[in-house]
Amino acid sequence: MRPILPTLKAVLLFIGAHSFALGQVGIGTTSPDASARLQIDASASSNAKGFLPPRVTASERSAIATPAAGLMVYQTDGTKGLYYYDGSAWIYVINATDGTLPVANGGTGTTTATGTGNVVLSNAPTLNTLVVSSGSDEYPNSVHILPTTHATSKRTSFRIDEWLFLQDHAANGTKNFSITERNGGSFTSRVFINVGGNVGIGTTTPNAKLDLRTNPTSTTNPGAGYLGLGTTTAAAGTAGAGALRYTTSGTLEYSNGTSWVPLASPSYGDVKTGIQTADHSGWVKLNGRAKSTLTASQQTQATALGIGSNLPNATDAFLVQNGTTLGSVSGSNERTLSQANLPSYNLPIATTASSGGHTHWVDPSPVNTSTNGNHNHAGYTFGGTWTNGSGTQFGGLQAGPWTLNQSSLIIDYNGNHDHSVDIPGFTSGSDGWHTHTVTVASGGSGTALNIAPKSLSVNTFIYLGL
Repeated sequence: MRPILPTLKAVLLFIGAHSFALGQVGIGTTSPDASARLQIDASASSNAKGFLPPRVTASERSAIATPAAGLMVYQTDGTKGLYYYDGSAWIYVINATDGTLPVANGGTGTTTATGTGNVVLSNAPTLNTLVVSSGSDEYPNSVHILPTTHATSKRTSFRIDEWLFLQDHAANGTKNFSITERNGGSFTSRVFINVGGNVGIGTTTPNAKLDLRTNPTSTTNPGAGYLGLGTTTAAAGTAGAGALRYTTSGTLEYSNGTSWVPLASPSYGDVKTGIQTADHSGWVKLNGRAKSTLTASQQTQATALGIGSNLPNATDAFLVQNGTTLGSVSGSNERTLSQANLPSYNLPIATTASSGGHTHWVDPSPVNTSTNGNHNHAGYTFGGTWTNGSGTQFGGLQAGPWTLNQSSLIIDYNGNHDHSVDIPGFTSGSDGWHTHTVTVASGGSGTALNIAPKSLSVNTFIYLGL
């Protein structure tokens, strides 16, 4: 049984220190605030004393029957500190010894899915109290969420609406981190940081310090992803070596630490040679195949460049500006020499071992002779005529059965005249003075010459994009 005198003394002191006018009680003051039912002032006369709530253990607090909402106690064991009852559960207010703030209900510094009140964190793993500290080893006003262990499916998160700052998105016990979007029961990582410091955007398996590919482990299909670059007027030295920027002229530049250097990029229609065996990175092999085998965009670019139904076939062809249709293949790597292509050259004199026996045809010209020779002369009359039986007359000397009516006939019997003698042609065995045409064979066969020089075997490509 508690002593009566101390209790009575307290009552008398209480009666002497309060005001009954409005049903208000003041301790250490004669004028309690109008909004308070009970006001306790710590003054010099009261030696700056404080208010001491009931002190109970955790089990005693839990044993209070039907606690009223707002009931307050101080717990002396376990997680020490002030607790108040909110009508359904005991709420831990503050702990002055370890500087922690409450993260859940129950006053234990932990939360479970089956606990009463608002559930802030999941029950796997169970977390210690939320730590807010500003010590030398912590950032000021930091929030520290510490899982009790790192293992498969032992994850922690901080959630704002449908977004989570999630530790161990992969649920494999690693200390990775992600900013994750929650959509119903599914979770999609938007930004992911693995334990090596690689950052993935849209992927949880980044292979680079910054990886935007959706399938970065594949060498044939890395997936979608591209990097958007802005422009800057910063000096190359300020940006630092390795920085990239886009220019308003439509080019990309990188900083070498001293100046901005343009990145070479092909244009549609550019031609190159290389030892690649097939199309690559927008470069199309010129092997004469049908244009319809290309992608739709490549066909469009090829048409704009004037390429017909087939690509040019660059096999055994050299690049040259020869004035013909651009993209056409003409000419040959072979040439057959004609006589006009040969140099002016006299062949050596040719001799033969045989005498060249042969005959010549000789036909002398006719000659005249003054020798009389054996011959006849024809006579003529002067002005006379011949008549035949019918009385027809003919001038001159006529032969035949006619009557000569001319009594005077003169014949030049001397026979002074020349004769033409035609000597028959004959052959001669004499060599005679003459020339012979000799044909000297070159011994060639007219085979075409290969005029292609020694070469490096490469393929030719045209840039048509993807």
